[in-house]
Amino acid sequence: MKKTCLLFFVVLLMFSSNPKAFAKENIPEINANEQSLSQYTTSEKLLIALLEPDIQRIVDEQYGKKMTVSPFKVDFITSMTNGAGKGEQLQSWYQMDVYTFVNEGHKKPTLDRLILKINAPYFGKIKVSGEMRDIKVELVKYSKGIL
Repeated sequence: MKKTCLLFFVVLLMFSSNPKAFAKENIPEINANEQSLSQYTTSEKLLIALLEPDIQRIVDEQYGKKMTVSPFKVDFITSMTNGAGKGEQLQSWYQMDVYTFVNEGHKKPTLDRLILKINAPYFGKIKVSGEMRDIKVELVKYSKGIL
C-alpha cells in the first residue's frame, strides 16, 4: 500500500509540475482590403537591402556602365577603430566583406567581392539622435570574377 501511494504521489508530482504557457499570440490583425505577405528574414538580408543602392553604385563605377547586381552573401563584418593617440579624435567604422553576382544581360554572371568601409559616426556615443545621417559607404577593395 505504501509503494502504491508513493508511486501515485510521484506520478501526480511529475504531471503537475509540467509548465504550460497560456500566452496570447502577438499576431497583428490584417484588414481584408490589405494584401500582406509575411516572410522570414535575417539581419544579413536586411543589411544587404539597406546597402544595395551603394553596392549598385560601386559596381557601376567599377564596370563603367549600368550592371545588374545581386548581392547575396556578407562574409564578415568587423568593427574598426583608430586615432587613440594624443590630440587625435577617435575614429570608428565597420569593414564589411560582400559577395555579389554581377550580370551584363546576356552574358554569364560573375561573382565579385567587395570590401566596404562604412563609417559609423554614432559608434561608441551615448547620445544618439533618432535620425541616421552622415553614414557613408566607401570601397576599400574590389575583386572582379573571383570564380
